[in-house]
Amino acid sequence: MSILNLFRKPMSLWDEQRPLVLWNNAEPWTIGDSFEGVQVWGDTGSGKSSTTARVFAAAMLRAGYGGLVLTVKPEDADEWRRNLEENGRNRDGIFFGPQEHCFASVVWKYCTQLALQRRVNRERPVFIFSDESHYFVTDHDQLFQTTARSARCAVVYLTQNRSNYFAESPGDAGHNRIASMAACLKTQLLHQCSHGETRHAFSDAIGKRRIMRTKLAHSFGQGKPGHTETEEPVDEYWVLPDTATQLKTGGEANKYRVTAIVTKAGKRFRNGKPAMRVRFDQRKLERSFWASYTTVAIPKPKQDQ
Repeated sequence: MSILNLFRKPMSLWDEQRPLVLWNNAEPWTIGDSFEGVQVWGDTGSGKSSTTARVFAAAMLRAGYGGLVLTVKPEDADEWRRNLEENGRNRDGIFFGPQEHCFASVVWKYCTQLALQRRVNRERPVFIFSDESHYFVTDHDQLFQTTARSARCAVVYLTQNRSNYFAESPGDAGHNRIASMAACLKTQLLHQCSHGETRHAFSDAIGKRRIMRTKLAHSFGQGKPGHTETEEPVDEYWVLPDTATQLKTGGEANKYRVTAIVTKAGKRFRNGKPAMRVRFDQRKLERSFWASYTTVAIPKPKQDQ
């Protein structure tokens, strides 16, 4: 133990430096990172719901987040019942649906956003979690995301591609709102994706690097043919757009392995790059000495809690 550790103040339960997720069981993603928003892209069947969504849900539930979950598919409610039970929160769930007390999820979302912006005690973190998030997009989302960090709210959206959003927000004004909202969701993951615009936008958001590339020049004058080598600077994507077409989608054929690309605006990972390929095992989320897949940083609670 270092001398500095002896005098360091213990980390509180909801300290922004507390890790929630460990990318590839090593690279931390923290409570503070969650407040800056998450957007997950990927085709249907790409593995985003069975891996990334489950990891984020488990991490935030174990950390004690409150939250609002917006669902579309009938099986989503049962999935969240399992999430609550598996992560020690089975007594905390309140479910609304057509047969219960609620017509309009968008209204719930808007009211939650307003309440979070107005609340005085902001110690406990909160999430707004939405798979098929394009169904719930509103004009207020872009404005809320600019204040989500101060409200200590983690917004986690999952959808297939950018066109899903644009279809719900047509016209130039709608496109500008979506672009602004997406820019404010600083952590982005791309699973296997066949949508060209989404892949290119993801690569553009990460940016390019300047590398030196060797150029050969051949000459065929008198005597023996010759050649000269020169180096010239070239700007190249950190992540090529076509990379997303080659990512693993899980299931038995892939030995239940799912891969994705993660990036966070302003962050360099330990590999020195602004993005990294992350691995998931659909059957496991927990930390292990031998694990090299993405895990939940907070230990799983005992079932009797």
